[in-house]
Amino acid sequence: MLIFLLAASYKGTESFLGIPIFSWIGVAGSVLAAFIFSLLVWIIELLGQAKTRFHEEYYNSIGRTQGVKDVISQRGDDNTVNLYSKCLKKARTRAWAIGMSNNHLVRQHTDVFLELIQSHEIDIVIVFWSPFTKLLTPKHPVNQRCVLAAQEMIENEVPTDTNWETIIQGRQDDLKRVIGTALNIRGRFRIINISGVTNFSCFILDDEVFFFPFLRGPDSTNEPTIRCDATLGIGKRVMEHIDRLINGPISTELCEIVYDSRGNT
Repeated sequence: MLIFLLAASYKGTESFLGIPIFSWIGVAGSVLAAFIFSLLVWIIELLGQAKTRFHEEYYNSIGRTQGVKDVISQRGDDNTVNLYSKCLKKARTRAWAIGMSNNHLVRQHTDVFLELIQSHEIDIVIVFWSPFTKLLTPKHPVNQRCVLAAQEMIENEVPTDTNWETIIQGRQDDLKRVIGTALNIRGRFRIINISGVTNFSCFILDDEVFFFPFLRGPDSTNEPTIRCDATLGIGKRVMEHIDRLINGPISTELCEIVYDSRGNT
């Protein structure tokens, strides 16, 4: 920059130190332009590195403190189902499906449940939101609604005449029929109707929690899914909450055991 300014100050003369002034100006201008370009590149690289470090620190913090492993945007696609199946096949301590009362669970994973319960001392619990639990509101003190029907209204806005009691009973019968074919049950298999009101469903496989918030609209069953570590952060809280619901002192009030492989209810 100094050379450029000095050369510009001699613009009225033809040469300086035997070199034409226009050459001084051209060389100095090129050096100055190259310096400014290098400076901008350096600043951009610094900002990019800072952004990358910020993201890494942020996500590492989320992982360390809250145990969040993945956020899945489509839980019904092949990749997600394969992830469930992979985690389920490796489960040895527990496999708890909470509020996953759709037909996909019965179709996709029952055979794996059967294999696990015959080969490992694992606790398998399939929890359905009870179709017999009724919702009583101030505006409808007489016309009580099934809790599942209320969720259906939140998602679709239009009430239907769906017979949830029959549908859920059919899915439970399918599960019981498959488990009834087991030759040697090493673990424990329970089907439970739960009346506890929550705003999420989850799939707990050993120390991993797949956490499904209930949302309004067609994406309610699609996204998001949060995969968490069950030993810390939000995953631990979900795990403790579900454990208290199905195994704690409150469970006798909120839960109805439909089937228990130990007692063959």
